[in-house]
Amino acid sequence: MTRTLTSVFPPDKVSSRWLDRLVLSRDASLYRLVPKDIVRPSTVADIQQLFAYCREHKRHLTFRAGGTSLSGQAVGDDILVDLSKNWERHLILDNGAAIFLEPGVTGGRANALLHRHGRKIGPDPASISAAMIGGIIANNSSGMCCGVANNAYHTLTSLQVVLADGTYIDTSTADADDVLHSTNPEMYSAIAQLRDAIRNNASLTDRIRTKYLIKNTMGYSINAFLDEDEPVRIIARLMVGSEGTLGFVAGATFATVPDAKNKWTQLQTFPSVEQACEAASVWRDHGAAAIELMDDASLQSFASLRHTPDRYRITAPGAAALLVEFHHHEPPVDGAWVQTPAEQAVLWKLRKGLMPSIGASRTSGETMINEDIAVHPDKLASLVSDVKGAFHSHGYQKAIVFGHAKDGNIHFVLNQAFSTTADLDRYDRFMHSIAEIVLDKHDGSLKAEHGTGRNMAPFLEKEWGSELTEVMWKVKETLDPHGILNPGVLLNRDQNIHLKNIKPVPTVDAEVDRCIECGFCEHVCPTRYATLTPRQRIVLRREKLLPENAALLAELTEAEDYSSVESCAVDGICGTACPVDIDTGLLVKRLRSERQPKLLDTAAVIAADHYRPVQRLAGAAMSLMLPIRQHHHLGVEAPVQQASMQRMVYLQTCPSRWFDREGRNMDVLAKAAGIELVRPPNPNAVCCGQPFESKGLTRAHEVMVEGLTEALGTMGEERTIVADTNTCAAALVEHLTKQGWKVYSPVEWIASMVLPRCDVQPLPLTLAVHPGCGSAKLHEQELMLAVAKSLVNQAFIPSTSSCCGMAGAHGIQHPAVPQTALNPMKVELSEHPVDVVLTSNTLCACAIEKYARVPSVTITELAATVITNGRLDLSSGRSFA
Repeated sequence: MTRTLTSVFPPDKVSSRWLDRLVLSRDASLYRLVPKDIVRPSTVADIQQLFAYCREHKRHLTFRAGGTSLSGQAVGDDILVDLSKNWERHLILDNGAAIFLEPGVTGGRANALLHRHGRKIGPDPASISAAMIGGIIANNSSGMCCGVANNAYHTLTSLQVVLADGTYIDTSTADADDVLHSTNPEMYSAIAQLRDAIRNNASLTDRIRTKYLIKNTMGYSINAFLDEDEPVRIIARLMVGSEGTLGFVAGATFATVPDAKNKWTQLQTFPSVEQACEAASVWRDHGAAAIELMDDASLQSFASLRHTPDRYRITAPGAAALLVEFHHHEPPVDGAWVQTPAEQAVLWKLRKGLMPSIGASRTSGETMINEDIAVHPDKLASLVSDVKGAFHSHGYQKAIVFGHAKDGNIHFVLNQAFSTTADLDRYDRFMHSIAEIVLDKHDGSLKAEHGTGRNMAPFLEKEWGSELTEVMWKVKETLDPHGILNPGVLLNRDQNIHLKNIKPVPTVDAEVDRCIECGFCEHVCPTRYATLTPRQRIVLRREKLLPENAALLAELTEAEDYSSVESCAVDGICGTACPVDIDTGLLVKRLRSERQPKLLDTAAVIAADHYRPVQRLAGAAMSLMLPIRQHHHLGVEAPVQQASMQRMVYLQTCPSRWFDREGRNMDVLAKAAGIELVRPPNPNAVCCGQPFESKGLTRAHEVMVEGLTEALGTMGEERTIVADTNTCAAALVEHLTKQGWKVYSPVEWIASMVLPRCDVQPLPLTLAVHPGCGSAKLHEQELMLAVAKSLVNQAFIPSTSSCCGMAGAHGIQHPAVPQTALNPMKVELSEHPVDVVLTSNTLCACAIEKYARVPSVTITELAATVITNGRLDLSSGRSFA
């Protein structure tokens, strides 16, 4: 079969490697299915060829975009179609009033593109940073604020679709309906007949209208038969929420919604969840944009996280909370409303990370289940009480309830093992109890926003009744008569499908065992286009332990050596995106350490103990590999603004020593701000230790940190230090803060201590800010943008800006990493040209100039140039072979 498939597509678009198949056998749900082949199409023609192949060879396929689906929609046992690459084109329309997006664009990136227009897409799921447009459409995503009115279904204006028979539809064209009628009259007629049958049946029409008054993604979006008249547009609406079972969405245009400039946010605590539900109805009446409910177990799940501020560590048994937010208008009730974006971001990170933080609390061998249900908001308190009662009666004492109280939509999360028949029976009984509570007692919906999936497919007829369920089967048979598209998902005759193919989660490594495979980390990983993502590295570790893969152990271990261990940039940026702070780089560093020969480890310790000549050699090597010159030409010396000089320790980092050996930029800035920079003794012999730590040379890293600590100990009473590279500053914060040092990154130092003391005349430049992994770990992305805006006329952070993949010398050893990591930025900046890119690391600047093909400067270079009224020579820049 694979030979035939590879005859249709070139080798770079098809893979049957066990590594690729296993790491894509899981999504964020509780299910695992191993595909036979992976296909990565790049054009509509590829999709049409693939569909023809499946029809001819009686095979089936499953689409996967971000892999954040929670009910098994993105895993399959035959052909898995990976859309996370090659489908990232976009187009902003009508000054941001609309946006065209391909299925591989994340929702977070779409909003970043729209931000400068004061707009955003309507759907706002908690996974929006990682969820891709393909999945947002396939599951009819909604979220915290959008309710029913602004979900994917209602904000969609047109679709580009490939149907299972190869028919291509573009509903943005005026004659789309006529084209479908002429090219596929049988399909056209079948959809028209279904439309008329529903509209001529008052009871069915009323039932559909009633079901969609609240959030509902159970089954197909059959409200399309009432909302649209033309069959081609009915088909387009049916695609929303169809979970890849009816066709392929090649592109979509959405009407956008305003992105509120003024927001008021507050976390309100209550003695009980019942009182929180009562308060939710009051805030709803006041017009709150978001009302997020959290029970005591939810609050406790993030109370112990490292990044949770003390004021939000709520551990009282039985307590509950509401995260309330108002947009555009001030709350009608006074209180401690948070209005700063940074503080609001902290609150929303805790809320959006609830699912992973809850799943992280599971015990070894347990799988996390996350389901979402909805009722009329007036019934919320009763629903919560009934669900908690079901938890108790079925023995789920640690289960959790949270969700969108404004919409009567709650999520419940429970963890359990599925190792015995008794485990499966208990879960089955529990799910039937939930169906009775939601449908028989409250007339709600069993799926509010996650899509039906495998977990709720057996309950579809119970929710919709036999007539409307039959309508859904007719839709499937009309649009996919050969059953090639994601069979068994959404519609399934097997009443036990929710109990099959449940993924095992064996205990593997302490650094990553809390991972629930949500995929939140993937969009920031610099190796996501080159080798594996953090989630895939963890999945691979788990798959190696499964008995069924025992015969593959040698093959998987060999593949892991490069794809997982060697290629990882170990920059820690995945930990900044992970709601429970999992830094997969820590695992990779340990694996590297365990694999290092003893002789190399000993040599590294000697090198660390004699670092000055080592770094001189490294600097010479870098000068050969990275021929570089300073872009800026310093002008007249800036006047000192302070009469008395403030003293600070200046640690010049390795990248700075290689390309600005005297630290001239920092000296210029310090003098202008009235700051005296003092160097530690033998400054070229000290280092934060990252060059050794990243390679797993643990003893050498310890020697390096100890040497730095000893050198700083000679600095007397001075306890303030500034580093000139953000990545190094992040490492120093980790090592030195607990010793009583205040560590300034170059961004924070320039923002808080230099610019306020200097007269600045911004340069007439348009600048793109690349914060990189160091700024992400220090949470300084917005601060860096603010500094940039004070130094040049125009500045913005590209929607594709993440980690460049250089990671010191890593990008030189593995050039495919920075090349692929920076290609999206290269594309974006070719469409939106800038004069220069701003970084906080010289090596990042090197990579950007080589692979994104845009001049780049560091923040110290730019600030020193501006403050001295100098100029930037951007006629030629850095390069390396």
